[in-house]
Amino acid sequence: MKKIAVIVLGYLTLLMSLAGCFYDKELDKNAGGLPTNVSLSTDVQPIFTKNCALSGCHDAVPTYKPSLVVGNSYDALKSGGYLNEVVPNSGILYQHIASGEMPPGAPLTSRDLNMIIAWLSQGAKNN
Repeated sequence: MKKIAVIVLGYLTLLMSLAGCFYDKELDKNAGGLPTNVSLSTDVQPIFTKNCALSGCHDAVPTYKPSLVVGNSYDALKSGGYLNEVVPNSGILYQHIASGEMPPGAPLTSRDLNMIIAWLSQGAKNN
């Protein structure tokens, strides 16, 4: 009986210690600092083009909205409600990239993530 109690206690201790273990992706806001004067066309769009505007994803006729191809991305993000200029971190775009959900299989680099976060924080301008 004593042996069973020790095993059960050990098992419960192990379960409780593992319950606190998880991987929480944190934004690296200090990886060289957030960039300033970020432009959609020269800084953010190349990230969309490389990682998102791919066939079967967010291309010209997107399998998954919004279309993030050159010339469509801003209007698609804006009209689809993906941006929140007032509280940038509550916008859909921010939440999907910050969680690592997008792009699937290969999260954005810290640099690319910071570039998009900076663009959103600076008002997500169509520049």
